[in-house]
Amino acid sequence: MPIGRILYKSFSWKIIQTIVTFLAGLVLARLLQSTVTASFYSLVYWMALAVNFFTLGFDISLNYFLTRKEISSSQVNRIIAALLALALLIILPGLLFLHSANISQVLSRKQLICFGLLYLAGGLLISLCGAVFTANHQNHIPSVLSAASGVIFIAAAFILSQQTAGPSLVQGIYLVYFLLFFMQGLVLFLLANSFCKKGKPQHPEGQVNFRRIFSFSIFVFVTNFVFFAGSKVCILLLPIWATGAESGNFIMAFKIGEYLQALMAFVYLPFVAIVAAGKETDMASAVLRLVRISNTFVLLVSVLLVAFGGLAFPLLYGRTFNQMHVFLIWMIPGIFAACASTFFTAFYNGRAMLRYNLISSFFLLICAAGGFFLFLPLGPAAAAAISFDIAALVSMGYDVIVFSKRYPFALSDILVVTREDLGDRRPVIGEDRRLAERM
Repeated sequence: MPIGRILYKSFSWKIIQTIVTFLAGLVLARLLQSTVTASFYSLVYWMALAVNFFTLGFDISLNYFLTRKEISSSQVNRIIAALLALALLIILPGLLFLHSANISQVLSRKQLICFGLLYLAGGLLISLCGAVFTANHQNHIPSVLSAASGVIFIAAAFILSQQTAGPSLVQGIYLVYFLLFFMQGLVLFLLANSFCKKGKPQHPEGQVNFRRIFSFSIFVFVTNFVFFAGSKVCILLLPIWATGAESGNFIMAFKIGEYLQALMAFVYLPFVAIVAAGKETDMASAVLRLVRISNTFVLLVSVLLVAFGGLAFPLLYGRTFNQMHVFLIWMIPGIFAACASTFFTAFYNGRAMLRYNLISSFFLLICAAGGFFLFLPLGPAAAAAISFDIAALVSMGYDVIVFSKRYPFALSDILVVTREDLGDRRPVIGEDRRLAERM
């Protein structure tokens, strides 16, 4: 399938998925209000950290070796089963710790353990099985399932809101959300197996041994886990010092930034697969064009949010979310950097230049965690926003410096879309004349 068509289909479904996810979050926030929303998403983010940990980097390595046709579907299934069993066996102490830390005040210990296990299992299946579709250029399928799950959640939440209220409504929202998340992962696993059996490429075992896969995965795991922790540390730490209402407002503002990153990250895993098999100079030029597109998109959206967010957010999310606008403005510099860094990260992964992503991730984590405590006297929300901005900008700065040493370019090549981009009808993944001249 042509690269342009792969990216177009991925982008189309990622837009739909992001819109549905946004609407689902909107419904959830209106029903739970800011304080309970903070409690809900605190659990979600902690469990997402656990998913990222127990994936052990195999989501990237499976994509890498499947793309190169060096691993069989049966090997993939065994790896997924082993990781799932390992995670479910040793997560219990962590869940008990979250309960003792009062992460989710509205849940009993049994409920927190149940919902935590559902999220962990679903998240691992989504992450690992998604690599099967991405490597075979069918990466839109996980987005389709996610969008369908979001639509079902919205419908179920509406029905619950008409029939129950108070604690019963809160418990129902939790149950529907975590159960649907698990079902999404299970369906994706079944589809991945069916996909392999219907004549899709299956490659002989033994072309790559598990030791090589594991070695590749562990390096990726360290990078991914440090990156995830660095990008989410402000959200993980904020509820410890901030009030429930302040945390709820900040988390939902942070999620607006995540939605923008999700739209830009539509190309992440597809781009890893394409770069792994593509010409290096073509892929390097594509990075610059995608960064320009990202910056232009974020700039336009930021102008709209700054102008109208103060009125729009309380109307959309409810009166308890009257601080979202201010918090989002504080985070705009970091959102620019986080979106643009996506493409440098994908390029380095695809070219197996993993040490650059590892170093960048450590910059992110150190600056985010250190910045939070350094600026904490200014207030927990201010500390979270400032540390997020500094960490994202420092991490991107490192990515840009490393990339420029290998592929020299001018600063204007990564700012905003140019007239040349607008008048250029070639695919995004193609030769960039300006970069080619410098190389």
